[in-house]
Amino acid sequence: MAFHHSRVVNDWFTAHPRMMMLFLPAYSPMLNPIEEFFSCWRWKVYDNRPYDQMSLIDAMNAACLAIGAESCQGWIRHSRRFFP
Repeated sequence: MAFHHSRVVNDWFTAHPRMMMLFLPAYSPMLNPIEEFFSCWRWKVYDNRPYDQMSLIDAMNAACLAIGAESCQGWIRHSRRFFP
């Protein structure tokens, strides 16, 4: 996002040296665990084959419940391999 490159953001990171600012490539879903979650979630919703609004909402809830903490931790571990 362009606003991430703004002077305000850069100044904030300069004022907080314990944190490192690292810009990712424009398209890098493997570096963003939430993208991995959305991909998994989308396929779980699709597998339920919702046919109307209520079944879609039910499928979305079921997909959320089907994704465990261990999957989320794995996606985070995977993305961290790419960072110093």
